[in-house]
Amino acid sequence: MNADSDDAYARWIDRVDPTHVTIVTPVRNGGDYLEESILSALRQTHKNWSLVIMDNASTDATRDIATRFAADDPRIKYVRSEQFVGVIANHNRGFALVGPATGWVKPLHADDILFPSCLEEMLEAASLSHTIGLVSAYQREGDRVHLTHLPLDRQVFEGREILHLNLTGIGNVTGGPTAVMYRSDVVSERTPFEEEELEHADTDVAFRILSAHDLGFVHQVLSFARRQGNTQTTWSARMGTWLPENILFILRYGPNTLTADEWRSALRVAVRRYVWHQAKQAIRPSRLADKEFYDYHVRALQLLRDANTSNQLEVRWATRVVEALLARRVVGERVQRLTRDA
Repeated sequence: MNADSDDAYARWIDRVDPTHVTIVTPVRNGGDYLEESILSALRQTHKNWSLVIMDNASTDATRDIATRFAADDPRIKYVRSEQFVGVIANHNRGFALVGPATGWVKPLHADDILFPSCLEEMLEAASLSHTIGLVSAYQREGDRVHLTHLPLDRQVFEGREILHLNLTGIGNVTGGPTAVMYRSDVVSERTPFEEEELEHADTDVAFRILSAHDLGFVHQVLSFARRQGNTQTTWSARMGTWLPENILFILRYGPNTLTADEWRSALRVAVRRYVWHQAKQAIRPSRLADKEFYDYHVRALQLLRDANTSNQLEVRWATRVVEALLARRVVGERVQRLTRDA
């Protein structure tokens, strides 16, 4: 870390309580599991925290559950918006409510839980180096434990070392929102915190932080992420959103992390996977009728064009091929209209 990073740390530590954690819970119709999630915060062995629940116009029992807990504990704040927005936009509304004196920001999704020592152990890891801007740990996701690729004899890892592991496909070691904790100044320095055009905005945030800060890691299972059928995660998997956004991340963060050969190799592999996936989708009649799929990938292609500032041939080729494959839907619609009108 450079002198600028040292100065940023000095300014941060001078104005915050480094032991205070703001837990941010964005929610939309989370009544089934919200109580369990809030109780997991209340059961933390570390008591210096506050909880912000950001309700995205829920129509179920979310309001009743949240207001009941907020009435009983002054550390809990419930905020409701009647204006429905997208998932990432609601995350950003929650992050915007973090107070200026808090030291760390801990996302907690409304259907996930934190194990009792989560905040205590994450703060202990965070204290190991002033260069740490992101803390993560093992996570139980459904019936499996993941984020287990790092060596057990270390807890502090250089940010670019972790970026290298992710961008070269060796393994994801940061995880989703409930698995991580952010230093508060990396949250406040950018508004909105998460890029709302992305489906994997949390990954982009982690990569952005790691390009300037280091990772603190706890080799213990500290959170549980629930797998459900009707969630943003399953929608993203159905749409294949990781494939183009992975290319985007390699374009954004690869040049300053990977060698030139590694970068070109990672880009080539990611591009081929995306094109091959789209080629397989193009022969499925159901995809031709899937407007969500078409609209998402049209947006993704524009993001890739905008990010391809070095004019990489592979990316130009991929965007043109995928655009041609997606055009089959437009042609199909026109044929259907002509058939109906005939």
